[in-house]
Amino acid sequence: MKRALCCFLVAASIAGCNKPKEETTTSGKLTVLVSEPYVPLIQEEAREFHRIYPEAEVTVQGVSTREAIVKMINEGLRCIVIDRQLNEEEQRIARKAGLPIVENNVGDDAFAVVVNSANKVASISPEALKAIILGKITNWRQVPDSKQDGRIEMCLTGKNSGSYELLMRYFFKATEDAAPFVLAQSQTEILDYVAVHPQAVGLVSYAVWNDTTRSQIQTVKNNIKAVEVQSKDSTGAVVSVKLHQTNIYNGLYPLKYSLYVYTASQKAGVAEGFVTFIAKTTGQKIILNAGLVPKTMPYRVVQLTQE
Repeated sequence: MKRALCCFLVAASIAGCNKPKEETTTSGKLTVLVSEPYVPLIQEEAREFHRIYPEAEVTVQGVSTREAIVKMINEGLRCIVIDRQLNEEEQRIARKAGLPIVENNVGDDAFAVVVNSANKVASISPEALKAIILGKITNWRQVPDSKQDGRIEMCLTGKNSGSYELLMRYFFKATEDAAPFVLAQSQTEILDYVAVHPQAVGLVSYAVWNDTTRSQIQTVKNNIKAVEVQSKDSTGAVVSVKLHQTNIYNGLYPLKYSLYVYTASQKAGVAEGFVTFIAKTTGQKIILNAGLVPKTMPYRVVQLTQE
């Protein structure tokens, strides 16, 4: 009888040791699906989060914006980082499914309009850009002040990307589809194409244009330039605005948009801890250092070199 009791106590002790540790906001495992342009940024956030909280392990996977949203709504994924807000249809499906989705705006980004360095165009209007994307302008001589001739080779990512929906639905309010000359699988592929095609033009996030973590981007940028985008100042005069962190912050650059983190969970856990980290000082500094504009901390411009 004593032997049986002893065995029971040993078994209970072993079972207690093997009991999974309860997840908290600073411990546990989390997979985050991230829109392709922001993978390096969120990987840096995940590394710093893990350094401060060693028991938290965040795995970052790059996907299209649409895929991230679908997996959150249909498969119960707890955290995604995307370059646009959920549209009305996606919000309706989430409500119908009873998902407690929380939206966090953590920073501002903008589109860089990139052309080959051989292209003489210095600036472009949003109206001309829209006409090019829709295939209504197909030759550079149709672009005011381009000083360029030849077929325009517009390069964009596809309909599942956040950039496509931002351009077509948010910036240009287009009812028809885009008509790109080249359909790229990623924004880095856009840069690759523009670098070797003198007639090409593409749109990539400033996060990608400003990325110093991938040597491939730094190499191709030697053959690419970002052109200024035209806007109207307070007097109504047309001005050309350079893509710069300061102009994004001040709302002067016309192709500005926000970066969002969405969580969908019934209880607090490491997903909430990671989002809170991104939204607080350390996480916001990482966004600032990536060239974007942080959303929840004071922004200060420090000019180190003359441009």
